[in-house]
Amino acid sequence: MSPTVPDPSSTTASHLVAPRPLEERFHELKFVLDPEPAARVEAWAASAFGAASRRVCATTFLFLDTPGLDVARRIGDLRRERFRVRREGESPSVLLERKTKRGDETRLRSTAVDVRDLPRLATPDLEPDWPGRRFHRHVVEHDLRPTCCVTFGRVTFGAAGGDGPVRVTLDREVRGEMGAGWAPRPIPSGADLLEGRVLVEVRFPEVLPAAVRALVAEMRLAPASFSKYRRALVAAGALERDRP
Repeated sequence: MSPTVPDPSSTTASHLVAPRPLEERFHELKFVLDPEPAARVEAWAASAFGAASRRVCATTFLFLDTPGLDVARRIGDLRRERFRVRREGESPSVLLERKTKRGDETRLRSTAVDVRDLPRLATPDLEPDWPGRRFHRHVVEHDLRPTCCVTFGRVTFGAAGGDGPVRVTLDREVRGEMGAGWAPRPIPSGADLLEGRVLVEVRFPEVLPAAVRALVAEMRLAPASFSKYRRALVAAGALERDRP
C-alpha cells in the first residue's frame, strides 16, 4: 500500500473544529470478527500504516430519527440517510453528521459545533451565521429528534495512499441507551451489542487497496452488515428486527 502516515497531532479532538463543513466521499467494507482474528487485523494495520498512525478513543454517537423511526426503517426520503452527533471522549466540540449512501458510495458531511450549542437544534429558528444551521434545517424539515446514544471504543489507523486516504477502524464494546436527549454522553455500562466481537471497517476512495485485498483473501474475511443504530433499537425493543 505504501501509505504516507499523517502527523498524529492532526487527528486530535481539537482538530475537529473546522471553519466550514467537511464533505467526504468514500466506499467502505465491514467485518464482524471474533477477538483473535480482529487482533490479527489490528497487528496488520499497525505494520501497514505505521504504529504512529494508531489512535484510540471512546466515541459516542447520538442518533436522530423521526417519531416513526423512518431513518431506521428506511422509509421515503430518509431511506438512504443517517443523521447523528459524534463526540469523542469528553471533547467540548462535537460533529453534526449527515451520512448518505447511494449504491456503493457513501457521502459524509460533518460540521463542528460546541457541545453546549446542541440544544439550539431543538429551536425553530437560528442565527444565520451558526455553523450548524444547515444540519438544523434537516432536523426541522424531517422532524428529527434524539433517539438513542451509542458508545464504543475505537482504534483507528489511517494513511494517505496514492489513490486517496485509507482508514481502518476497530470498534469494541458497543453499548446503547434510549432517550438520550440532546446530550451525547458516554454510556459507562450495559450489554455489548457486539457480544464480544469486533466491528472492523475499511474506508477507501474508489478501489480497495491491494494490500487490504490480500489480507481479506488470506484471512478469508467475509463482509458483513452491521448497524450500531439499528442494533441498539432492536436491543431496546424499539425495532422489530435488525435489517441489514
